[in-house]
Amino acid sequence: MPPAAIVRAVMSICWLSAPQTITATQHTNHGS
Repeated sequence: MPPAAIVRAVMSICWLSAPQTITATQHTNHGS
């Protein structure tokens, strides 16, 4: 398992980018 610091860093990046990813996914779903 990677160090907790790396895990927290990845989690923070995921949380920060989550809204953009969700928005892009919704647009993709509506498009298809």
